[in-house]
Amino acid sequence: MRSFILGFVTGITYLQTTALLPTSGLTAACAAAALLLLACALMLRHPAARVITIASAGLLTGYAWAAFLAQATLSPELAKSEEGRDVHIVGIVETLPYRFDQGVRFDVRVERTVDAGASVPPYVALSWYEGRYGTRQAVGD
Repeated sequence: MRSFILGFVTGITYLQTTALLPTSGLTAACAAAALLLLACALMLRHPAARVITIASAGLLTGYAWAAFLAQATLSPELAKSEEGRDVHIVGIVETLPYRFDQGVRFDVRVERTVDAGASVPPYVALSWYEGRYGTRQAVGD
């Protein structure tokens, strides 16, 4: 069990160091390979081989689990048909506004859309940018 947990944590850590998320097919292949390795570990008699096989299964399981959660978290996006048009939303401000080089930004958790048929992700980062020629707009209270 300890070798599986160590492999699981290693798989999660490895995914955190990669620049890109794996495809859904690779994630499913990792999960299937982990199940096969666990089945093979049950048949192995040598303790060292069993520990290595279980740790490898844990690594693949951790990698697949972290990839699945990352893909599920990043999948909600604004529909292409909604881009470039105003959408009215009702939500809760999650962070205080903060000023950056080009303007001000804050995060909002969307509760609902006022416009019928508009599909919006559950969390959005709202920004307003400096005016032309670098003039700043006052942040409202």
